[in-house]
Amino acid sequence: MQYFLTAEETKQFSQRIKISSKREDQSSLDYLNQIIQNFQENIPFQNVFLLATPVEKRRRLTWDEVKNDLLSGQGGLCYSLNLFLHIYLNNIGYKTDLVISTYSSPNDHTVIIINDLIQKADKYMIDVGSGYASSFAIPLNFGDESPYYSFSYTTMKLKWDVNKQNILRIHKSQTSGQEKVILKFHLVPIQDYNIELAEQERIFTDPTFTPFHRILCILTFNKDGARNMQDKQFVRENIQANKLQNEGEEIQDVHKFVEICAKEFPSLNSEICRNAYNHLFNKPNL
Repeated sequence: MQYFLTAEETKQFSQRIKISSKREDQSSLDYLNQIIQNFQENIPFQNVFLLATPVEKRRRLTWDEVKNDLLSGQGGLCYSLNLFLHIYLNNIGYKTDLVISTYSSPNDHTVIIINDLIQKADKYMIDVGSGYASSFAIPLNFGDESPYYSFSYTTMKLKWDVNKQNILRIHKSQTSGQEKVILKFHLVPIQDYNIELAEQERIFTDPTFTPFHRILCILTFNKDGARNMQDKQFVRENIQANKLQNEGEEIQDVHKFVEICAKEFPSLNSEICRNAYNHLFNKPNL
């Protein structure tokens, strides 16, 4: 399996995320951050495609399927989002690596490393597939730990583990101040996608490996605040209060669910949303 985008596909995706060509007076870092922000606004992090697929037919997506989902604005889970953005960024002139990460289970995640961005040997981290806002590339030139960064309703930092083998992503509660490790990653680039990403087959086939077989999630980070479908509840970010708030009552039927998805996540396929909801919440009626 070959992992590449044609020039036309690259142009098509730029149009999908509403990104124009880099201006002459724009730095590579500023342009990269604009891409990240536009990506998270226009490409949903979602598992409806997984839930809509019969359990016995669930499997890791092929590169062509990942490509089609991203070019059409359907989005997907971290496997698709970070893999695609990595290939896209390389196509438009950035030097990126994809590295293996551990989120809720060993080696179940990836993040993107940007190399030589401002000067030689620079390294920055991008992650558009964690389910949290990450609105700009984070520099990895810190000593033991980075300063705190705030994205939307998330406050986080990066920190080397005690052996300086892995970098930890740590979130800080905005109410209690308590810290929690969300994920960890190393800096060794993936050399063979077919072999090294094969372990992530379990994300799609093993319900005990990830919660995404048991919950429903659709999430974008818009300029006016995050939009999040959490099972039967639509949630919107109050950017003044810097927190998520329920909007409306809990959804009680599939028609209302599809209606809200069409309004808040217009790039999603309505039939896939319908099938996902029915699989999770209307099993006796299938």
